[in-house]
Amino acid sequence: MNSDGANDMNLAALLRAGADDELQPDQKAHLDAHLRDHPRDTDRIEFERQLKEACGRVMGPISAPPALRERLIASLDRIAQDNSPRQEASSTAPAPESVRLAQGVESLSEQTRRQSFWNRMTPAVRALAAAILLLVGGLFLLQVVNVGSGNLSLAQAHMSEIATFVGDEHDRCVIDPSRAAKFNISELDAAPALLEEIVGKSISPANLAFGGLAFRDGGRCHVPGKGDSVHLRFDVVDQPGETVSLFIQRVADESDELFESGKSYELQSDNQGRAVFGWAADGLNYFLVAKDEALCESYSIERGLTPNAG
Repeated sequence: MNSDGANDMNLAALLRAGADDELQPDQKAHLDAHLRDHPRDTDRIEFERQLKEACGRVMGPISAPPALRERLIASLDRIAQDNSPRQEASSTAPAPESVRLAQGVESLSEQTRRQSFWNRMTPAVRALAAAILLLVGGLFLLQVVNVGSGNLSLAQAHMSEIATFVGDEHDRCVIDPSRAAKFNISELDAAPALLEEIVGKSISPANLAFGGLAFRDGGRCHVPGKGDSVHLRFDVVDQPGETVSLFIQRVADESDELFESGKSYELQSDNQGRAVFGWAADGLNYFLVAKDEALCESYSIERGLTPNAG
C-alpha cells in the first residue's frame, strides 16, 4: 500500500475507518496523532461503534420472553376459536405456532378496525393492546418471512441489510478514493494469508480466481453480522473499468448461517443496477457483487453450486 495512504484520507473517512477497525498501521498512527491533539474526536469514533452495534442488535433475531409468548399465543388461540365456526373435537395435531399467530391476528383484524373496540378501553389499556398487536405481528412476520427463491429461515430485513451493504460498499470503493485505503494486498498469492488472519481459513488462489477476471486488491471489511470479513476485488478483463467484489465472512454462530450448502442465492438482480449472489462453504459466507448477473451465475456454477436454488 502507498505509504502516504494515511494522508490521502479526509478526517471523516479516517474516523469512520477507525471505528470499523479498517486502518492500516500508518493510518492508525496518523489517527492516534490526531486524537492526541483532538481528544474529543474519540467520542465520534465511539459513537460510530455504538451505532453499528445498535443496528446489529436491531437487525438480529428477536423474540418475546417464553412466558409472555405462551400467554399471547394462548390468548390468540382462544380469540381464534371464539371467532371461528364450532367444530367437533379432532385428534389432528395443532397447527404450527406461526399459523396460529396468523389466525389469531386475522381474527382480531375486523374488531380492531372498529372505533368502538378502542373507545371502550382506558388510555392505558389502549396503549397496551396496541403494543401487544405490534409485538404479535412482529413475531409472526419474523417467523414466516422468506428471502427470494431460497426459502431461507432468516429475517428479510437482515438479509436485505447484508445485500445492500455489500452492494453499496462495492460502489463506494469505486467512486470514493478514500475507501480504497482499506485494501492492503494487491497480489492474489497474498490472499490466503489475509484470509487466514481475518476469517481463520486459508483459501487457495485457484479457488478464488475465475476466467476473465484479474485480481485487483483486497483487505479487511465489516459485513453485517458477528463474523469477521474480507473484501476482495477483481477487474473484468474484457470490460475496462468494470470491477467485481467478493466478500468472504466467517460464520461465527447460528445467526450467521444464512445459506444451504451447495446452493447459491440471488439476493439482488442486475435490473437493480447490480447483481448480488450469496452462498456458504466450509464455515464461510460468500457474497459476490457484479454488474452482470450472468457472471455471478457462472462464478457460482464453476464452484459446483446450484444457482438460484429453491
